[in-house]
Amino acid sequence: MDERVSSCITQEELKRFAADFQKNPANVLAMNTVTANGLNKSARRYEAFRNASHEYSVSLDQNGITWQKQSGRCWMFAGHNFLRDRVIKKLNLSEFAFSGSYLMFYDKLEKANFFLEGVIKYIEEPADSRMVMSLMQSVRSDGGEWEMFVSLVQKYGVVPADAQPEAVSTEESRSMAPVVQEKLREFARDLREGYRAGKTVEQLREDKTQMMNTIYRMYCICYGEPVKTFDFKVRDKDGNFICDRGITPLAFYEKYVGVDLEQYVNLTAGSSNGRELKKYFYPDAGDVIEGKPISYVSVPVEMLKKTVVAQLEDGEPVWFGCDVGKCSLRDNGILDDEIFDYEGLFGISLAMTREDRFAYAEAQMSHAMVLKGVDIDEKGKTVSWRVENSWGPDVGKKGMFTMTDSWFDKYTYQVIINRKHVPEDVLAVYDGEEATALDKWQINI
Repeated sequence: MDERVSSCITQEELKRFAADFQKNPANVLAMNTVTANGLNKSARRYEAFRNASHEYSVSLDQNGITWQKQSGRCWMFAGHNFLRDRVIKKLNLSEFAFSGSYLMFYDKLEKANFFLEGVIKYIEEPADSRMVMSLMQSVRSDGGEWEMFVSLVQKYGVVPADAQPEAVSTEESRSMAPVVQEKLREFARDLREGYRAGKTVEQLREDKTQMMNTIYRMYCICYGEPVKTFDFKVRDKDGNFICDRGITPLAFYEKYVGVDLEQYVNLTAGSSNGRELKKYFYPDAGDVIEGKPISYVSVPVEMLKKTVVAQLEDGEPVWFGCDVGKCSLRDNGILDDEIFDYEGLFGISLAMTREDRFAYAEAQMSHAMVLKGVDIDEKGKTVSWRVENSWGPDVGKKGMFTMTDSWFDKYTYQVIINRKHVPEDVLAVYDGEEATALDKWQINI
């Protein structure tokens, strides 16, 4: 008999596992509880609910809650929510919302072009190379980054929600995604085969133009043709009627929003947590080819919090990216790293560091929202944060979430900050030409 430890699960091991499980009554009690109620309901800590206050020492006005429905447009909705306070204040409105379907149309169109340009860029790579396979896998994504939102706004402007209403396919984006995905991959095949048959890059781009015409038609059919001009009509809180007829989306942005988006800096606390002040960028990720590159400066999480507080105290909300699936209660609107006692329930310890979570794919930037308040105690320490989500008014406390300061430390990775609140040494790195390029599959935030 082979005395070596088996690579398989043996019957002897199964018997030992079962005996170990049964000899501890706490295991049986936990099993009965979780199988009847589910994991998270069974692991909830009562104390966390008592501490989940929705009151803050610094709190910006709240003017309605948006809803991205069944789509991955959180980054876009967060961008719109970041901007809409300007329109509300400028025009003395009670409430205002931008169209999510308008920019979604152009985001999808630009992503298709970005994809096909990527196919041409890496035309000589084998089809099974990591870069080409990564391209093929990223065709249908709804996701995005702050810089992608900026690029869309700068190129196409914005429109009010009623100027380009939602369609079934914008609210439930999975419905048409497989068809577009298959067509784009077919186009990728055609470009690669055309190159092997002797076509030049210029000829491939001519083919790409016809391909993009097809993609444009498909999105028009599903999303509706994008508005070119519209009549902006609204009544302010004093009853005054405001009307601007035949305005373009870019003119609307300039006249009624007017925020210089180039004044905002992407600060990120990732795996290194700012041990080295360094700039990173993703050359092969984005939507608008000629748009703003996706880049950030790695800083300590304490700097994230300091700059966020400064911006909130200045009366301006903050776009931020986080891992919303960690330690969160959707219905209650709570983000608290101690909301669940998994360790006590399972009799385990969860001891991964920030560096571990990034190195072993446990960390991800899964959601973008807007910070609209912070509670600061008498000693100047941040206690909790007020979060505006885009999951509709029936989630959380009328659409709002509360985030503990320790949850921020663990799961908030990125904030977008006005340059006037960013230290000069960080700005020097952000504005500098020296930067480390990351492959699109790398998570190095």
